[in-house]
Amino acid sequence: RNGADFSTDEMDVQLAGSGPARLRQVLVNGESYGLTHTTMTGWSINEIPLGPGPNVLELLAFDLNGDLISADSITVTSTAAVEPPELTAIEPAEALAGDTIEIRGSGFLPGLTVLFGETPSPRVNRASDTLLTAEVPPGEGLVEVKVSNSNGQESATVSFSYLDPAPTFMRGDANGDGFLDISDGIAVINYLFIGRELDCLDAADVDDDEELLITDGVYLLDFLFRTGSAPPAPYPDPGPDPEGEALGCGI
Repeated sequence: RNGADFSTDEMDVQLAGSGPARLRQVLVNGESYGLTHTTMTGWSINEIPLGPGPNVLELLAFDLNGDLISADSITVTSTAAVEPPELTAIEPAEALAGDTIEIRGSGFLPGLTVLFGETPSPRVNRASDTLLTAEVPPGEGLVEVKVSNSNGQESATVSFSYLDPAPTFMRGDANGDGFLDISDGIAVINYLFIGRELDCLDAADVDDDEELLITDGVYLLDFLFRTGSAPPAPYPDPGPDPEGEALGCGI
């Protein structure tokens, strides 16, 4: 249409244009679509998804070397009648904040938002109108997840549970002061023979055999004073226990 804005009753659109023979790629709003060379200078892109109402499509053209050679924009208005989005499954249905989950359903439009309770996902990728991936935002407990399209239509909700993050500790730091020294060995001995409490049993399990024994105190003293082996991970930096949950950690 010679660059003029236009309307369509469809939910996607084909764009066509002209450019130099060295044209390799045209990005539409930052996304790459299959580019077809129709002539030496002609090109077309099919099935660019549209949301309801006006859609501003920003186009960037790149050559064979990846250099930007041109930019343009066009507004395409979709008048298609759309149904509200439908959410049918979340996989997995429980995860940690920061994890990425899959959301399946239908009617997912460009520019949508995924809400975990009242908190939007910071990163959503719309693979198709039936599949999304979304980063789990900060939160806890059981929340309801829903999809909100750019036209304000919302899906029904599906339950999602936040997993509790694994506790972090530094192996050998039995007294939890952030350092490994003789006081940690004393803390292990006091726990074993006097009944003193420890906040994190995993930290006192210096040899990481999932048992608290006098050998843990000996292991630590050998490391500190007799050039013995360093404690297994997590050491020297705090972190979660890489394996084993027999003892646990309350920190």
